[in-house]
Amino acid sequence: MRAIYDAFGRGDIDTIQNELFAPEITFHTPGNNQIAGDHVGIEAVLAFFGKIFQLSGGTFHIEVHDVTGSDDHAVGLTEGVMERDGKTHRYRNIHVAHFKGNKLVEFWENPEVDKFDAAWA
Repeated sequence: MRAIYDAFGRGDIDTIQNELFAPEITFHTPGNNQIAGDHVGIEAVLAFFGKIFQLSGGTFHIEVHDVTGSDDHAVGLTEGVMERDGKTHRYRNIHVAHFKGNKLVEFWENPEVDKFDAAWA
């Protein structure tokens, strides 16, 4: 899980795509906003990442507070931070991840929904 956060923070899409994510990956993103929905498959998840960077003007980043887990699951306690429309947005998030082997196959975001929706409206 930490390797995923590190690669995302570096913008290392090659490592994410080829080493860390399974081709059938699904990201579940809640809320009523521009990035909400189920993003299914590696292409859809990478397009989702692209939209995050587009909407935030490249300012979005994740501050990792802690990660815990087992061989098959991990939980990340994080804070999303970005600048948008002249405002700084911050929201706490709990990420729940499911792995098969060493590849991420499913990911659930559990943010402070009101702040998350405001950031990505």
